[in-house]
Amino acid sequence: MHLSFFTQYLRPYRHSFALIFILMVLESAISLAIPFFIGQFASAVLQEAAPLSLFNIELNMHYGYLVGAWLGLIVLQTLARYQVSFRVNMVGARILTNLSCRLYDHVQMLPVSYFSKRKKGEILSLISNDANVIAYFMSGILTGLVPSLLIASGALLLMASINMPLALIIAVSVPGFLIILKLMGRKIRPLSEQVTAQQAGIVSIAAENFSTIKLVKSFSREKQESDKFKQNAQQMLNLRRQQFQIQALISPLIQMLISVGIVLVVLVSALHYRAGELSIAQLITLLMYGLLFAKPMSSLAGVYGQWQQAMGASTRIIDVFKVAPETDDTGTQEFVFKKGEVELKQVSFCYENNSNRAPLLSKLNAQFKAGSVNVIIGANGSGKTTLLHLLMRFISPQSGQIFIDKQDISECGLRSLRRHIGLVSQDVALSHGSILSNIAYGQSEADFQAVSTAAKQAGAHEFISALPNAYDTQVGDNGVLLSGGQRQRISLARTLLLNCNIIIFDEPTSFADSHGKAEFAKLLSTQLQQHTVIVVTHDQALCDVADKVFTLKNGELY
Repeated sequence: MHLSFFTQYLRPYRHSFALIFILMVLESAISLAIPFFIGQFASAVLQEAAPLSLFNIELNMHYGYLVGAWLGLIVLQTLARYQVSFRVNMVGARILTNLSCRLYDHVQMLPVSYFSKRKKGEILSLISNDANVIAYFMSGILTGLVPSLLIASGALLLMASINMPLALIIAVSVPGFLIILKLMGRKIRPLSEQVTAQQAGIVSIAAENFSTIKLVKSFSREKQESDKFKQNAQQMLNLRRQQFQIQALISPLIQMLISVGIVLVVLVSALHYRAGELSIAQLITLLMYGLLFAKPMSSLAGVYGQWQQAMGASTRIIDVFKVAPETDDTGTQEFVFKKGEVELKQVSFCYENNSNRAPLLSKLNAQFKAGSVNVIIGANGSGKTTLLHLLMRFISPQSGQIFIDKQDISECGLRSLRRHIGLVSQDVALSHGSILSNIAYGQSEADFQAVSTAAKQAGAHEFISALPNAYDTQVGDNGVLLSGGQRQRISLARTLLLNCNIIIFDEPTSFADSHGKAEFAKLLSTQLQQHTVIVVTHDQALCDVADKVFTLKNGELY
């Protein structure tokens, strides 16, 4: 069962659940006691010769005392219910926190290929929606079964102590309840899965729209994007309408079934009363227990729908946990930097969706000498960026080996390897924060002097100093408040601050003007002489400062 996987999140709170269970038993006992006191009250008011008794227990009390006891039970029940509700919600919140944090950590450790195959909204939905469904079900729904079952079984038992035939009439309705529940539940689970998938699609559309808002506005696509969102939202509404219709129908049907049983109880009770086999107090108590029995039976109907939703959510979350994360440093050799010599031997790579075509890289051989500047040029789609991703071990080759200082990088710990390789990507990613925090992203303990020195080396210090808040300037979501060239220089400063021994650039001058390109060429020829530098570019001018120029064509380097 999928949900059994999540019991590990309940174990830390077993003492809390024990207390909650005790409080639930107390609340259920009070709920079962109240009809008895109502019957005693009726017996006292009517001054019946034989007081109401349950299991040969009877109270000969003035109805004033009975009212006081009745009110006291109501107050005690309220306090117990408050404690149960608060504690259950807090445990649920803690379970949600633990599950979402573990899920976030796991997703963060998954290989880059996992993210390239899925929409952002689908991944976000796992953490925001599915984790919440599981936490709510494990803490609220499952624990809510305790009082429901206690009250239902207790009410049935107490009714049987008053009149067995009448109790059996009510109990007969339970099989009908289960049959309807099963039939209706068959439609809930697939609908729940569709709702979750549709919700992930909506989140994905919004995330994509907001991340490319400049593109949307530049092409005046606001209306089209709005129409696409509304269309998906309408599809979600239609799915929810079907889901809510089924869920809304279950409880009334069960309630109706139980109520029909109550009507039969009333009818049979009246016949027993006229025959002198039941007193008024017993009749009132019996009907009160019948109504009390109907309430948990009705609430149990909703549990099945919630269970189906939880099963769907658990399947999706477990599928994510089944995806193997990137290999960490455990059990792998520590990468030891020596000179920075990079060598590729017979490296071949093909993306999964291109399995029927020729490999993107085919038995590729190359050597990048330590302390050299290497420029790789080639047409779009030739595999230049893929080659850089192979060096970073974002992806792995289908065959062949990559060596750094004679060490096979596939056998080295990822952290120790990446600590010596700096990547300045064409798609610059900046976090929402200040310029200072973005440059120090990989080395948060760096002081301001080190940050400013890296910015000067990257040619970013001048424009940063001209900003109103200088290094404290906020960059916005993914650097939206900065130009493309400014973002790229900050990315370069971030890499230089790490003082990596090997630095790889992906189209470093794509956003630069002529002055910026000249500054970058100067950087390569002067300040990065002690580093092994690999540059993927379309800029032919960078070839002039390269120690060696490679051309990537037809999956091979020339």
